[in-house]
Amino acid sequence: MNKKIFQAVFFSVLLTLLLVLAVSLSVLYASYENRIEDDLSAEIRFLAAAAADGMANVTAVSVPGHRVTVIAQDGTVLYESEGNAEDMENHLERPEVQEAIRYGFGEDRRESDTLLQELHYAAVRLSDGSILRVAVPAETMLSFAVSMLFPMLVLLIVLLAFFAWFSMKAAKRITDPINRIDLEHPDSLDGYEELSPLLFRISKQQATIRDQIEN
Repeated sequence: MNKKIFQAVFFSVLLTLLLVLAVSLSVLYASYENRIEDDLSAEIRFLAAAAADGMANVTAVSVPGHRVTVIAQDGTVLYESEGNAEDMENHLERPEVQEAIRYGFGEDRRESDTLLQELHYAAVRLSDGSILRVAVPAETMLSFAVSMLFPMLVLLIVLLAFFAWFSMKAAKRITDPINRIDLEHPDSLDGYEELSPLLFRISKQQATIRDQIEN
């Protein structure tokens, strides 16, 4: 009985723990993405203010690793921090560029071919009608989960060890009172209200047996 109770408690706790970890991972990833988007929005507005005094200022204050692009109203790339602008294809149909043209600000995110990285884009329309765009690399849900794998495994192992001990204690606590029942005097086991129906039936059965023997 101990083994069955242990398994029932342990696997119930394990399932609950895995669900909690999955929900926690989702919440952490959502918070991570929100932080990236907030930082990107603040960065591009700062760069847009710097662009008013010339592209040299934009280059000077841009964050290393963040791709800065300036796009003409017809979609032609005028400036590209990570390559040659003349070699870039027309960007007019990019979602973030279209939003910036229409509303003054636009954003989008697209996964790379590796599925382990995605780019967050933010674009703002400048006073001369051109579009300033910033692209920031970010982790996908898969890569985020992989990066969290080691600390999550350590946490999972520690928690499983604790819950294995807890399940054994719980199983022992449940079965010990049953094992201590004196079948000759079942009423002698006090303090376990949950066992009262069982003890009553045993006591009644013992009385019936004694009556049958005596008669």
